[in-house]
Amino acid sequence: MPLSVYIDGLLFVGGLAALIVGGDGMVRGAADLARRLGISPLVVGLTVVAFGTSAPELAVSLASGLHDAAPLALGNVVGSNIFNILLILGFAAAVTALPVARRLLVFDLPFMAGAAVLLVLLSLDGMITLSDGAILFSLLVAYIALNIVLARRGTVKALPVDEPEADGGVSRTDLILGGGATALVWVGLANDRIGASGGLGLVAALALFLLLVFVSARRGPSTATDVLLVLLGIAVVALSADCMVTGAVGVARQAGVSEAVIGLTVVAAGTSLPEAVASILACRRGEPDIAVGNVIGSNIFNVLCIVGLTGLIVPLPLAPEIAQFDYAVMIGCTALLWLIAWRWRSILRWHGALMLGCFVAYMAAQWARL
Repeated sequence: MPLSVYIDGLLFVGGLAALIVGGDGMVRGAADLARRLGISPLVVGLTVVAFGTSAPELAVSLASGLHDAAPLALGNVVGSNIFNILLILGFAAAVTALPVARRLLVFDLPFMAGAAVLLVLLSLDGMITLSDGAILFSLLVAYIALNIVLARRGTVKALPVDEPEADGGVSRTDLILGGGATALVWVGLANDRIGASGGLGLVAALALFLLLVFVSARRGPSTATDVLLVLLGIAVVALSADCMVTGAVGVARQAGVSEAVIGLTVVAAGTSLPEAVASILACRRGEPDIAVGNVIGSNIFNVLCIVGLTGLIVPLPLAPEIAQFDYAVMIGCTALLWLIAWRWRSILRWHGALMLGCFVAYMAAQWARL
């Protein structure tokens, strides 16, 4: 086996380690900022965290469209939406029941379902064109505007922010994961497996993030540090996912897999890891609203922002395998989530187990296609 395969594998692990560090900081900063400003954590999860965790999908899809790998772009979005619902929400719910806010039931879940159906309808002619991209992106603008209006109407007196643990600085986990990620990214840089801008950018973002955590622990939390934690967390998540996907795709292509299937599986799994990390860490920190809102918001951003913006730049052809199977799975798991939310007002542990079972069946079908 060529050495490049092992280097790609190390780059994947390094990106994953950095992803965990950045996702933790992003959720921490977003939750504290929401309390400090009196904004619902649900709104933060649906917007700031959702957009931040969708940044890898956006970067991958734009790059795919511009480098004659357009089937990977749509496969990435469709696969990520499936992963987000079946794997991420399924796993989180299997660990702890997730309450579904009324606002999600009457606004965001219908919006997510409508966006998925619209994507299918617009691509019935086998292509996402410039006009299709304009329609999707204009709906994103409308969604963000509505979120701003709803957030202002729901703004309440700022809630007290929990005092930080007196850990004296950067946690041991942050140091181990951040240091390990930096070392592995340098291996990828030294062997030209990743671009200098992406690799050096990730190393710099990690260093700044760890420094910020240290300063915040010594001086106490503030609005400025919360904002910086969110911004640096987003930067680390986006850059680390790029490293991770670069490594994963490098390994997968040794098997001669098609671009569409790579997008639906390896790339979708890789770019969905930010949502997974953010949602799981949000549950651990007692922020289920951020966990659920992050997944729903990310699915909305994936369709309206990523497909819309990419379609405005370059036409996106629809691969036959996506049209024949994966679109139906995406619509099906979206309907399943909506049904569960309306019937039980929560995603219970057995619902999580059901979603995970559906995910295993989906991956088995993908394996059979290979």
